[in-house]
Amino acid sequence: MPLIIPIILITPAAVAIYKYRDEIKDRLDEIEKDIHVDYKVHRVTDGDGSANADGKYIRCLELDHDFLAQNKDWQLMSLGRYLSQLSPGGNTTPQFLKKHLEIAIGKSLIQVLGKQYGSALLPVLGSDSVDNTVSKMATNMASVITAKMLVERAEDDPLQDIGLWNLSLPEMTALINLHRAHSSTGIMARSSLEIFRTGEAPGSGPLYFDRSYYEDDDEDKNDGIPNPFIIEKHFEEEIQSMEEQMKKVHGSYDPNEIPLMGKNVPIDERFLPDLHFGWGDARCTHTQDECLKNKLMALLLTKLGYNTYLCITDKEDEGVFTVNYKGKDIHHPEEFIVALLDSDHKVEVCPRATMAQFGVAICAKEKDGSFTNIPFSAQVRTGLDGADESQPTYFAAPHGGMNVIIRGPLIGENKQCDLQFYLTLEGFTGYFADHDADVPWLKRIQLADSYNRQDTIRAIRMISIVSTVFNAIATDMNLPFGGYGLLGMCNDSAALIDYALRNECSTYPLLSTGKYLIHVVTYLEKYHDALKAHPSGRRFAAVEDMEHLIHAAVNLPTDLHSSPKLIANTARRYLSTYKGKSVFQITNDSVKVMEETLKRFEKYESSA
Repeated sequence: MPLIIPIILITPAAVAIYKYRDEIKDRLDEIEKDIHVDYKVHRVTDGDGSANADGKYIRCLELDHDFLAQNKDWQLMSLGRYLSQLSPGGNTTPQFLKKHLEIAIGKSLIQVLGKQYGSALLPVLGSDSVDNTVSKMATNMASVITAKMLVERAEDDPLQDIGLWNLSLPEMTALINLHRAHSSTGIMARSSLEIFRTGEAPGSGPLYFDRSYYEDDDEDKNDGIPNPFIIEKHFEEEIQSMEEQMKKVHGSYDPNEIPLMGKNVPIDERFLPDLHFGWGDARCTHTQDECLKNKLMALLLTKLGYNTYLCITDKEDEGVFTVNYKGKDIHHPEEFIVALLDSDHKVEVCPRATMAQFGVAICAKEKDGSFTNIPFSAQVRTGLDGADESQPTYFAAPHGGMNVIIRGPLIGENKQCDLQFYLTLEGFTGYFADHDADVPWLKRIQLADSYNRQDTIRAIRMISIVSTVFNAIATDMNLPFGGYGLLGMCNDSAALIDYALRNECSTYPLLSTGKYLIHVVTYLEKYHDALKAHPSGRRFAAVEDMEHLIHAAVNLPTDLHSSPKLIANTARRYLSTYKGKSVFQITNDSVKVMEETLKRFEKYESSA
């Protein structure tokens, strides 16, 4: 993943570190020499983690009071509350320190804001836009922080939450195609189709199945998975092999342990004391054994999905991947799901969403050694304002996909396997293990009722088709990041399937652009005709599903354009995605505005 690490300069506008990184490094070295060696910012609390009252409070990603009241077992605070606790140390004059603190604190903040969020939004916005957007937000934060710490000026008090992105969805439209036209970044070493074939994305953790990801002299890794893969023989063998790898990586392994989410790493003890990257004391949603089975099942279904590409393009002579279960050879994911359903397993499929983290989690270490979690999100303007046009609405950037939940003998008693299908920033569209931090602000929101048996099978088959189309387009057009941000984001790949099944979807936002949706339709038509002419009639159901997917791609709404015709639909999908209590106050305020917007515009919707 490319790193976008902008830095704050004391000018009216922010400047990206990629452009001026050498000059900035020299300036920071100079600042380090000027500032007292023992100088550092202090964090002052009143004993319960709240801000020390000094007449100013920084509003930044403020948390909802009702949410906090409902989750008293958790130590939570907003980023603004943490920033309000910072106080200067040393004897250096405020006039001298203000400009230097803006640089230093801005630099540290941008490491939090820009490293992951910048690269995640890069394909959508283009690098310049991301650098400027993130840098301006960090400039704003740094100015407010230093004003609060050093200069008591009323005009520095923010009128609104300084953690909000001053960028709306409609403003992204031109930037998307502009970035595609001029960008040469993000060309991957492996094509999306090649990743699709291997079944897993590079960088997905310490456990890979494909030996080709490793150096030739690395003898500690396994040699890939067998083909054919006999469930009764190889499933537990692969789990045991993964357990051995886990022992080598972590030193120990307990299959029934619910592990902590990882180490908490200090960000910058000098200027952001006690602030850490990490999940604090949070644990995973799954046991270690469940996590391994999530990963293995995601790999098997993705590799089976690649057979759909081989079938459609008449390349099956290259060698298909086979799973054998209860003596029957299986070549497609829906066949595997049917086999599981017919052998005392339960399979649940439905679209779900949660708040996207983009790999960022932050927390503050307290004096007693405990950690206070600081929920973090990219808050982006929807482009829809309230009736008086002074109420902008925001959304916490979501992560969504098509969830597949499997329970039964293969997974283990009282255990479940959680997978999710989506288009990923890592460069391909496929299945992924769906375990995460078990924290109350990341609970999954179900965007539709779980599908019945027939639609479950259809959804799994459509996942293979959409994977084939998205990965083929990304490969043929050499799209950066596997088409992420151009073909859509994680939400869009699942929404396309949900719309094809239900003739509607409840996902917000939808970010597929018209230009690339046309490519999706073109590829679906091409594959539809090729598969229809295939000498084997066993894939006829896939032909019918392609027709539904074409209809969905043509009619799927987009949130990159604000239109009175679609406002009610937009508000309805927004409310579906963000229903319930969000951890962020701005999201809940936006929900109220969207409810009013829906009442205003739904009476004008066409009944046709």
